[in-house]
Amino acid sequence: MSSGRIAALTTVLVMSSTLLSGCEKPAPKATVFSGGQSASREALCWSAEPDQPIDQADCLMDEAGGTLTEEGAAQLADYLASIEVSSGQTIGISVDPEVAESGWSVSVNGRRRNANLIGETYFRFALSERELRGPSLELQVVAPTEDLSDRRGLWVFELRPAGEAP
Repeated sequence: MSSGRIAALTTVLVMSSTLLSGCEKPAPKATVFSGGQSASREALCWSAEPDQPIDQADCLMDEAGGTLTEEGAAQLADYLASIEVSSGQTIGISVDPEVAESGWSVSVNGRRRNANLIGETYFRFALSERELRGPSLELQVVAPTEDLSDRRGLWVFELRPAGEAP
């Protein structure tokens, strides 16, 4: 191989490794299923380290209450996926194995749907007619840090009662 080709190949390899080192592994996904519909999203906020909480500034969350800031609400509007649900209909949630390893929980409008952390990749539940009153419900999937003191990951979906306009 000529010295010119070796130099060109070296340049390509250096540029490739520089580009690859700037890439981050995508955040894990959560998928919500109900009545033949599904929606999948990468985490709205995610810490790749199991013992490290999400960076509240990156997530645009209010640290005190865990609620979205005004800027975060605008980001959520672009991110949010909506699923139509009916009373008694199964709502399934699937998470990537990386999330299941450390455990995760589900809440609807701030009310937790599971007593203990879920250690599987799939969880299902149903909502009653009473729970489905109103235009929509916020479903949150939360992955805690290893010591359970904070959030490691957050996914948010909108559940709309069947027949309600988005």
